[in-house]
Amino acid sequence: MVNISNEFSWLYVVRFLGLLLVKNLVKYKYRIRQISILLKIILVYKRTEINSYIIIFITLNLIKIYMK
Repeated sequence: MVNISNEFSWLYVVRFLGLLLVKNLVKYKYRIRQISILLKIILVYKRTEINSYIIIFITLNLIKIYMK
C-alpha cells in the first residue's frame, strides 16, 4: 500500500505532464492519443501501487486540462 503523499505527488507529476502536452499540441485527436499513452505509461510503471480511484481522478483531470 502506498501512502497518500506518494499518490498525490504522482498526481502532480501527471498534471504537469498534461499541461506540457497541451502547450505542445494543437490538434484534438493527438491530445486524446497522448492522454491514453500517458496513462498506459503510468499504469505499466505503477501497476500495483496506484488505486483505481486515483487513476479515475487522474483521467478526469487530464481530460479537463485538455478540453480547455
